[in-house]
Amino acid sequence: MYQIITALDSMITPETLSQEAFSQFGTVIERPSTDATSPRIVLANQASAVKTLDITELFNHYPSASHDVPAKPVINMFTCYPRNLLDNESKTPRTAQERLACGNGPQESQVHQQYLFSVKVLERHPYTPQTFIPLGLAASNPDTLYLVIVAPTLSVRAEQSRHSSAASRLDDPTRLPCKGGAPDLSRLRAFVARGNQAVTYGAGTWHAPMVVLGATAVDFVVLQYANGVQNDDCEEITVELEDTHRNGVQIVVELNAQRPASAKL
Repeated sequence: MYQIITALDSMITPETLSQEAFSQFGTVIERPSTDATSPRIVLANQASAVKTLDITELFNHYPSASHDVPAKPVINMFTCYPRNLLDNESKTPRTAQERLACGNGPQESQVHQQYLFSVKVLERHPYTPQTFIPLGLAASNPDTLYLVIVAPTLSVRAEQSRHSSAASRLDDPTRLPCKGGAPDLSRLRAFVARGNQAVTYGAGTWHAPMVVLGATAVDFVVLQYANGVQNDDCEEITVELEDTHRNGVQIVVELNAQRPASAKL
């Protein structure tokens, strides 16, 4: 188990969250095409609904764990509060309320401002996928953007699966996750998720806790397996700086003065 890892300075620009971009790490859940010719689309409820089959995986890998403790499916709720971000110009930490206060001037005078989020903790769940579903949020709601931060594992297996497609992950949900290996911070990636998108982290995928960018807390329903054994359920590392003069791994987020825009894309 890796508890501490040292990071060199790097600045990461977030990408728009999509299945194609995220396929190495898991699944993006969002309203799909309703094309009736798709084999994954079926009519339901006396043709008053459209059902999309197998939108994500939820496979139990705990039988391959060293502890002979069975796992069960669990459903939890995480209420994630807005994070403080560092103003890239003044290098001053800003709360969500302070960031919004910057937008009290005339609309035409408002500009996008850059903020920084420092990645200090990464975790993974070695034997289970983990799905985060935001509740009651709309894509058009500016207070519902959040960052999804992930990193591949430093291992031969991870290198071999770098270019795996979303289809291969869904077609073979029994594929064992990577075991051992620290996160590869040099290939860490960040994605901007909208309120109408949920995500599933594949089993063994290193990720940061959710980073809410808006002004209000976001409730997530979280689905996974768990057996109550700490290292089976979750491995966590702390990202430390090489020295006090360094900044470590930072995500560059560009926000509108009144509301989150697209994080610098």
